[in-house]
Amino acid sequence: MSLTTEIKVKDSAIVCYIEGRIIYETESILKAAFDEILSGITKPLIIINCQGLSYINSSGIGLLVRILKDVRGSGRSLCLCNLQPSINDVFRVTNLNQVFRIFPTEEEAINSQI
Repeated sequence: MSLTTEIKVKDSAIVCYIEGRIIYETESILKAAFDEILSGITKPLIIINCQGLSYINSSGIGLLVRILKDVRGSGRSLCLCNLQPSINDVFRVTNLNQVFRIFPTEEEAINSQI
């Protein structure tokens, strides 16, 4: 039960790469990464690259909704990309695919801001 994050600054976006599971026990790791992002470099777009995300539960979904609220409150945009099919199904079934901007690839997410 672990989660790792890596933050990279691109030309027009900040990308947070996540690897592992977003569950109650790992929430603090993702929250710390977003505290760093929101208090640091200002870019108009923040992307969560979910390619390495293997599982998310309701607690993790709640955290992502809070992060979305915080990002929007800072005047920036948040989107997700590279969701595994099972993770994409969670967003579709909960209708959160209507709340979050979701892209198949990181490149498409970055280009959405142009």
